[in-house]
Parts: sequence; structure tokens; C-alpha cells
Amino acid sequence: MAARTHTTASGHSVGDLTMSVITFTDIDNGDTYNSGIPSAIQYWANGTDNPTRNLEYVSVKYEQDIPGGAKNAGRFTFATEEANRAVHLYVLSRT
Repeated sequence: MAARTHTTASGHSVGDLTMSVITFTDIDNGDTYNSGIPSAIQYWANGTDNPTRNLEYVSVKYEQDIPGGAKNAGRFTFATEEANRAVHLYVLSRT
């Protein structure tokens, strides 16, 4: 488990919401990302590479506040069966 930084990030206005698309190139099971997004409404992750063992899924969990730590950190934790995954994280949030 390691804290990751994104490769690229972009935001798109959707009415009074923002759709963020965040790209990672090296996600392992249990890796975390502190996005700074305090108000995620919906989120999901897609693996964008070709997994070697056909275990394609990537799931993600969101915590607005880090337990015992920062408020409004917007931490995402990834779960995947394969190491070194390329991933797009999509986050719909209030602006």
C-alpha cells in the first residue's frame, strides 16, 4: 500500500457539478490517493491496461475525512488483483 500521485487530471463542468478524470499509471492493491475533493457524489475506476491474468476489475473506496487525520482530504483507496495497473478514476462532485 502506497500513497500515489496522478499522472494527469482534468475537470469538466456538468451544470453545478464537476466531473474529474484522474489518470494513474501504476496502481497496486491498497494504494491510496488524497484528491482534496471533499464532496464526491459518485465515483468509479476503470483499468485501462491489459491485465496479465485477466483480472480486469479495479474498485475504489472514498473517504471524505481520513480517520484520525486530515479533514476533507477526499482519499480514494484502490483494490485490484493485479499489480502495476493503469487506471482512470472518475469523480462527480459538487462545485
